[in-house]
Amino acid sequence: MDIYGDEYQQCQDFAKKFEESEIGKHYKDNFCLKETGRTVTPSVVNAAYNNIKPYITNSLEEVQSKVRKKLCVLPKGHVGRCSCFPKVFIQSALTKKIDGKTDTSIFSTPGADDYVFKNRATRLFPIALTNKQERSIRQPQGNKLKCAIPLKEQTTPFMMATALIDWMVYTMNVDKMSEFINYNSETYKCYHTNNSMINHKNFLIYYFNTYNRTVFNEHGNTICPIIHKELEISNVADITRDNRTIIDKYDIQMGHISSRCNECYTIYGTNLVMMTREGNRIIGEYSFIEEEWLNVLRTILSQFPPPC
Repeated sequence: MDIYGDEYQQCQDFAKKFEESEIGKHYKDNFCLKETGRTVTPSVVNAAYNNIKPYITNSLEEVQSKVRKKLCVLPKGHVGRCSCFPKVFIQSALTKKIDGKTDTSIFSTPGADDYVFKNRATRLFPIALTNKQERSIRQPQGNKLKCAIPLKEQTTPFMMATALIDWMVYTMNVDKMSEFINYNSETYKCYHTNNSMINHKNFLIYYFNTYNRTVFNEHGNTICPIIHKELEISNVADITRDNRTIIDKYDIQMGHISSRCNECYTIYGTNLVMMTREGNRIIGEYSFIEEEWLNVLRTILSQFPPPC
């Protein structure tokens, strides 16, 4: 099995097309996007490769050549060190949970059982398999290989950076989130100097307006674009409960515009919005910027008389 075959190449071609698009140009023109931060360590890659080696035709050298660094998401021309995950909030238990939510949403793959797919790993992990490839080597009663991530959850450094920039804008514009921003931090000053986050927010507003969609309300606050609920901080992070087990229908999830698939990457700028659990459940696998999901709802509503 060649893990860098047709499906992988299709994803890479899609990533290149996005990077060279007008949308990609916007991010390049406004943000640093230089390599920074740590990569997956050689020992982790080697361990995964040794476990999957009997099933693939790729060499260790080829796998290692796919290891990439994250990119800096600070404004272009910034002063000081680059950062792939700038901290803009004051330190508290709440903001730690908010940053943790961002980390797991943008940087990490979902949980898995470790038989083939690793239980959370960087989306830049160099070994990625389609669901069909995973099933071909899965041995539920055997050893846990912990050797790969789902191809549909993988992304590229450029795409990951653009997704993080969008997510930061959505997070910072949640109602009352401004109370937790550290306005004295060098990171905030860096973004504030040239209004890069305000300009990018305007870019997102314009982009979604072209599809007659709204992601911020009249007050400029982030909303669930499906049910148009203004998001609250407790929807993003709530230190009074474990939202993995004590869930709320308004908890935010990472909503994809184009659904995850094995032919293209989906973690990238303009393809993610903050959706509530309820909103995500309503839209399902439909594309947010297309009319099909709305037509389905209209058809359903037309079958029922209005309430008395």
